Amino acid sequence: KINLVGDTLLKMKFQFSSEHGESWLKISNRPHGKDYINEKKYGNPIGLSGIELTVRINVEESYFKIYFNDGKTFIKYNYVAPPWMVNWIMVKGNIDNVKFGNDAKRCSKYISKQLPTHITKIKNLKEGKHVSVKGKVTKLDENILINFYYGALGWDEKRGIVVLQAKITNQNISFCKKFVSLINSLLKPLKIFKKRNYICDGVKNLPQKLEIGQIINMVFLATETNFEIYYDDQEIYQFELPFWAIQYVEVTGPLTNIEGRNKIAEIRN
Repeated sequence: KINLVGDTLLKMKFQFSSEHGESWLKISNRPHGKDYINEKKYGNPIGLSGIELTVRINVEESYFKIYFNDGKTFIKYNYVAPPWMVNWIMVKGNIDNVKFGNDAKRCSKYISKQLPTHITKIKNLKEGKHVSVKGKVTKLDENILINFYYGALGWDEKRGIVVLQAKITNQNISFCKKFVSLINSLLKPLKIFKKRNYICDGVKNLPQKLEIGQIINMVFLATETNFEIYYDDQEIYQFELPFWAIQYVEVTGPLTNIEGRNKIAEIRN
């Protein structure tokens, strides 16, 4: 039943044989509503049952790098959706004493990779807090995009939601929203969704054209019923949205982090 909802970004199935049968490892993934795809079969890297197994999965730019025990060799497996979408990890079968992360002694020496400065995971966003987006313009031939995501890190037709996108050009800011029908149906009582999956509106002219070296300062303030959006301390847009519907903020385009900030987008009180 678990497979009926959501995506399976990575599935590893180990087959052990104590006789002369075949031992193998199959790796696959399953986008929602489809059969398992991209199945790869390998020799079982452990070989025998009854011994300790450690699996370490590194996330690279477009693939998982999978290590077993303390081995230096790895399996490279391309992923089909952003790995940041992972909400749950499940282990089942004839295995006991399962531990994750720092609870596993062999894994504790590895440090998790941090998200890059242009991606921020949103935690504990409450009324009165705000998402501060601040950075320096580096060039003028690309748009600056501020994407608010739920369940994804990509503008995708089939998985996840781009809750809100602010697009900054040299002359104006516009706002777009895109929703997935499954989530729409769950959130209809909130009256924040329309029948269309794609909505763009709220075009606002900038007080002055962007310049290279200029500091952009935007605030997305969480109030009781909506988000108030400010550009250089002037309110320019409001958007009705529950706090929990923002999981990540990604800023792309010619905007770099400035000294004194860890991220381009940060949660502030």
